[in-house]
Amino acid sequence: MDNYFGRILARLAPRSTKVRGADNADLSRRLVVCEAEVLELRREVDELRMDSLRIAELYDLVFERLKSEAPVSS
Repeated sequence: MDNYFGRILARLAPRSTKVRGADNADLSRRLVVCEAEVLELRREVDELRMDSLRIAELYDLVFERLKSEAPVSS
């Protein structure tokens, strides 16, 4: 029965069949690599968020300073 479903799967999704046929050690290594990449990307996103907050704070400070130093025209 498993062979029957395997042939159907091979016809419907050949790339999935290749992954299904790979050994567990290879899949485990690929999973570890992918998890490490996701962790690195999360760190980069967090760093970009922090940079964005710093830029917003500096923009606010500059805007407030320019507004307070602007001459009042009547």
